[in-house]
Amino acid sequence: MISRRFENTFFTRRQVEVLRLYYDRKLSIDRIAKELNASKADVATILRKARDIVVKARNTLELYLEIVRRVCIDIEPRTSLDRVVDMIFFEADIHGIKLKYTRDRVLLYLIRNARKCIDLDKEATVCRMRVCITYDGGLEL
Repeated sequence: MISRRFENTFFTRRQVEVLRLYYDRKLSIDRIAKELNASKADVATILRKARDIVVKARNTLELYLEIVRRVCIDIEPRTSLDRVVDMIFFEADIHGIKLKYTRDRVLLYLIRNARKCIDLDKEATVCRMRVCITYDGGLEL
């Protein structure tokens, strides 16, 4: 008997049935075809389409996480660069994101990519800016 768990998934009842026979009961495609009174080609197609669903669902989830697991920090003018770097690491830590960069690399990234908003003599920001930390530990301005 097939549980009704498939109803909240992308799988059809038939795909769940074939997947269970193939992975849970370790039946061959030939044996599944005989048990379900289907052709081997049909069983193979059902398995392939189910795997395609899994790949697409995984890719969708990764894209979703890339979009939503972005933490943005609004930096006010006259914020010291040291404080900006501290804020970036603090936000990454509390959101469970491991930054790809060391403190020095974060500072260098800011200097290179936000030149108009940074006064190197004062070592502070001169305009409001937004720094975003991506789910994979990258930075965006």
